[in-house]
Amino acid sequence: NYVRIAQEICAYFNVEKMDWIGTSMGGIIGIILSSGPFKEKIQRLVINDIGPEIPAPALQRIINYVSGVQPEFDTFSGYENYLKELYLIMGERTKEEWFEMTCRSLRRKDNGCFTVHFDPDIIQISDETVPAMDLWEMFRQVECQVLLLHGLLSDVLTADIVERMVSVHPEMKLVTIPDCGHAPGLHLKHHQDPVLDFLT
Repeated sequence: NYVRIAQEICAYFNVEKMDWIGTSMGGIIGIILSSGPFKEKIQRLVINDIGPEIPAPALQRIINYVSGVQPEFDTFSGYENYLKELYLIMGERTKEEWFEMTCRSLRRKDNGCFTVHFDPDIIQISDETVPAMDLWEMFRQVECQVLLLHGLLSDVLTADIVERMVSVHPEMKLVTIPDCGHAPGLHLKHHQDPVLDFLT
């Protein structure tokens, strides 16, 4: 569904050439598009902490988080503290940045409580074959320049997957971000600089 939506958006705006920055699922979509449908459109591909396969334990963790019972909080600060605990692995944030992230990622329910703001059916409407998904052949077909960002503590993009990706595309630029898991938030300067350097 998301691949089709991306194609429709690009068609609507008559996009002929572009660079693609994809975090997690966005990186998977980028691999799919740049390997075939958008092979001529995508000039540079930034893949943020995802690979052609997802380890089963990491996938199960994501499914449990997204499709499980969503938490509710009586106060804004309670929800903010929940986000801090959940997303600290994406990189440090200032007080102001945590506040901004909290504002952008919450919704208020009819009962007045604060909860997460995403589609609880996202797993159901995305490709349910993901546990068995193998995008290695598609990744081999990617011909554009590639930058891979790897959170060193990531359980989604493991060291062995990174090693195999480099063997498939030896010319690929690899940047490993220490003290960061899945996925680098791209909100810190040392997250952003490699991307900006790659795209300029």
